Amino acid sequence: MPAARKRRGRGMPALIILLIVLLSMTYVYAAVTCRPEWYQPLSVNYQALEDDKRAQHRLENTISAALNADEPIEVTLSQDQLNRWIAARRELWPGETPSIEPFSRPQVVLQKNNRVCLAAQVDYSGVQSVLSAVFQVALKDDHLIVTWDSVHAGALPAPRELLEKAALKAARRLDFPTQSVSDGRVKWPNEWIWPNGKRRFRITELALAFGEIHVRLEPL
Repeated sequence: MPAARKRRGRGMPALIILLIVLLSMTYVYAAVTCRPEWYQPLSVNYQALEDDKRAQHRLENTISAALNADEPIEVTLSQDQLNRWIAARRELWPGETPSIEPFSRPQVVLQKNNRVCLAAQVDYSGVQSVLSAVFQVALKDDHLIVTWDSVHAGALPAPRELLEKAALKAARRLDFPTQSVSDGRVKWPNEWIWPNGKRRFRITELALAFGEIHVRLEPL
């Protein structure tokens, strides 16, 4: 009898370790698959689609007219309008929208102090999670600088290296120098080309607030 008790005693630490591992795995799974309350991506609103198309065309025509007339222009967009365009991107720009796989259902959340949160759903071998990242956007020394502050998979912090790898891939695809991605940030020259008229311009003002973005564009 004492020998049997001793064997049961030796098995207790292993059982405790197994329980801790199982609880940890359960916690990680629950945290990764947790859907943040603020994540409410839109689907295509076909009843409002024609209005969204007109708003898109009106904005493009207004910017084209100003830049091709060698005039600056200020644009203010709401977060709601941006997310409606993102949801209907294939209907608005058929054949021109690049794939964002393995991500789906993207959403933009504009925050104060020039911060923006980008979120999307991703499927890892049947496990769905919401990946989100918060970025700080700034204009400095003739550059547009985007710095990533935090990354989460569900409610669980994720390595920022994931974003850096994705940014490097995007830089190569867009023919940007890979040295523009370093130290947790992306640095682009503040010189752009508007497709209608091939007009060069720069961003001279950029302000993000709760639910709104304001930019000023000046022709070069």
